[in-house]
Amino acid sequence: MKMNLSIQPRLFLKSPFAITLTGCVLLFLLGLLLFRHALSSKAQNEIKLEKQAQEVQRLVSTSPIPLTQTHVAKFSRQFDDVKRKYDDLLLLLDTARVPPLNLSPLEFKEDLLKTQQLLVERANLWNIRIPHALGFSEFEGGNIPQPKEVPLLTLQFDAIKTLVNFLIESRVSSIEQMTRKESPEITLASNRVMYQMLSFEIAVQGSLSSLRAFLQKIYASSYLFIVRKIDMESQKNGGLSILIQIDAIRLRRRQES
Repeated sequence: MKMNLSIQPRLFLKSPFAITLTGCVLLFLLGLLLFRHALSSKAQNEIKLEKQAQEVQRLVSTSPIPLTQTHVAKFSRQFDDVKRKYDDLLLLLDTARVPPLNLSPLEFKEDLLKTQQLLVERANLWNIRIPHALGFSEFEGGNIPQPKEVPLLTLQFDAIKTLVNFLIESRVSSIEQMTRKESPEITLASNRVMYQMLSFEIAVQGSLSSLRAFLQKIYASSYLFIVRKIDMESQKNGGLSILIQIDAIRLRRRQES
């Protein structure tokens, strides 16, 4: 009798009917579990929608302006108009002289040397002494930048060219030194920031009228400049030693990648 009891379960499990029955039971339990999960998800969604409806109702009841379909359409038009004007403002503030950022190191070096010489020659016409390197002394001789440095250097040099031309036109006596401050890395593949801030320090000799003329050109420029600090010290010859800390803000265009 004991032997029969131990053999019968094995025979039962090997039976096709038993296997089919077991599979049906498992499928039923799985279906029941999925059904209960669906009911639970539906209940949670209903609770979430109810809370959202209550929040909308609260906003409607507390709004000083009735949120009718007419008002909603009006607000949508106003939002679109503000967005369009904001996009236009970004393009207006951006410089029209956006330099190409995909120059090779050698192309950047050639452009740097050529422009440095042209600016020195222009300054000499007005007897204005300027440093030949213009803040890029590390690339004198045979040194060229690394490829990853070129985008930032190109933007910095474009801003410095603008500043030097403004100083020459303002008739300062001399540009003693131009220093590029540390700026965040700029890459061609990054479009996560809306603008790039390029910081500079400029030491010049000049008069109060030349400083005033320079500031007027800064504020009228299509380049967005922010003057952070100006230190002045009187010289024995009656002129001024002027130290200017200035940022050049270059907004990113949306089509850039």
